[in-house]
Amino acid sequence: MGDSLRSLTSREGALTGMECIYEGPTGPTPTVPDIVSHNLYRVAQEAICNAIRHSGGSRVTVQLHIQARMATMSIRDNGRGCSTINCADGCGIGCLAMRYRALSMGGNIIVRDAMPSGTEVVIEVPL
Repeated sequence: MGDSLRSLTSREGALTGMECIYEGPTGPTPTVPDIVSHNLYRVAQEAICNAIRHSGGSRVTVQLHIQARMATMSIRDNGRGCSTINCADGCGIGCLAMRYRALSMGGNIIVRDAMPSGTEVVIEVPL
């Protein structure tokens, strides 16, 4: 899973010129079911795309943390922020899709302003 996210950030950075960084485990993560890996990848893909299109920033960072019973992923840009839009409010098709993916895995997703600037998407899903 980590290798897929690293490849995603590398590819998006090369295609767009935006600095895209992956921080987290690499290689296989045996505690993460394939469906969770797939959905987290798609959430990262959408959040990175949103950052590139809408943030006006120069950098996006994807952080993945795997614990015994929880996977947490954060996608943060250094752009203008989102004025505290929460995915529960339905801020667009991409946000609704990310929310659906989180809920379908029994998880939670939050979209919020990052400090000191930018937007952060945080998804937590049980393993």
